[in-house]
Amino acid sequence: MPEYKPYIPGYDWQVDLPTFQDVTEYILDLFDLSRDTARHLRLAKQSIIKAYRDLSQETEWNVYYRRATLLTSAQYETGSITYDHTGGTYEREVTLATGTWPSWARFGTLIVDSVEYRVEDRKSDTVITLREHSNPGADVAAGTSYALLRACYPLPNDFRRMIKWYDTANEYAINLTDFLSLHRKSIYEVDNPSTPWEAVLRGSGDFYHNLVIEFTPAPDEARTYDYAYYCWPRPLITEKYRTGTVTVTAGATTVTLTGGTFPNSCVGSVIRFSSTAAAEPTGLFGNIDGADNPYYGARVIVTRTDDTHVELDSSMASTLTGVKYVVSDPVHMNTMTMRSALEVMAEYNLSRRVRNPKEQVIGKKDVQQALIHAREAESIQRREGRAGLLEMFGEYDYTNYES
Repeated sequence: MPEYKPYIPGYDWQVDLPTFQDVTEYILDLFDLSRDTARHLRLAKQSIIKAYRDLSQETEWNVYYRRATLLTSAQYETGSITYDHTGGTYEREVTLATGTWPSWARFGTLIVDSVEYRVEDRKSDTVITLREHSNPGADVAAGTSYALLRACYPLPNDFRRMIKWYDTANEYAINLTDFLSLHRKSIYEVDNPSTPWEAVLRGSGDFYHNLVIEFTPAPDEARTYDYAYYCWPRPLITEKYRTGTVTVTAGATTVTLTGGTFPNSCVGSVIRFSSTAAAEPTGLFGNIDGADNPYYGARVIVTRTDDTHVELDSSMASTLTGVKYVVSDPVHMNTMTMRSALEVMAEYNLSRRVRNPKEQVIGKKDVQQALIHAREAESIQRREGRAGLLEMFGEYDYTNYES
């Protein structure tokens, strides 16, 4: 996932990054509902997550544009192979006589006598297995030549839609075609790995939910591609976690937790610090219980070292010892153009769950009006060449995809 940085490097200025907790307490306040009532909190979260998802699809918001790179793998054909169809250590095993199967072999395609077979798994440096419905069907003698190639590569978890795809070495755009066209060409027109000129986006049995890009022809060498795409917003998972107290030293980025366990999903979450051990930090307007203790400082968690230690995106200016804190997921949006629409949509969703339709204060017309205002504000920003706050000040890392 991306790393959200609420600070501009070199400037002592902080963006007020709205959190899941902020929006939850906003609509609980509106309906005079209690955070301590499990059903009320559940309904509020459901309403927000639905609004968050729907809002992201209402228009092409600036904040969801992304740019990333992908490095393909060169074909591998060192040595020769033996194929044992059944009765070996593994069923449908391919043994390499010399060399080492590359780490990406389980995502590859094995070509033997001009026929393509899909790899099922990489068992060791010298053994791979083929899929049940993609194999020669009988033993293949030792000393057989082969080629292992990789045509499919996973796209980022937040990938939603491709905008443009470029071969950086040759400086031309890769044509995105449909699946049936690529399938036909891979059988009738493309015989050997080479420089890809077309690709298709499709699902994959190797990765749930994620899309992959499949090239034709499959790349014969390592190539770098640069692409622009439209992403989904960061999921909202942690609404509010505050168990225990934390300590952080001035000039350091390590936070130590006492009396609690940092959530496993806290990387990318916002952590807000109180200046005391007596009261937990609140948002700028206080919290739903009436407490008013605006957070002393806020940072983004970039690493969860273990259950009781996390690393921050930037150091704290002061030492805080045994103070209260709150961890909550950031609401991934352009706050200047989208926040009001999100709040109105969440309010509408919650009103349908807790009130009789005849008693609803807010209706679809209010939602549509809020969306019109949001789109107008977004259009002004786009014309003036300004991206949203998170896009302007954020840094994103998509290097953790296997190539």
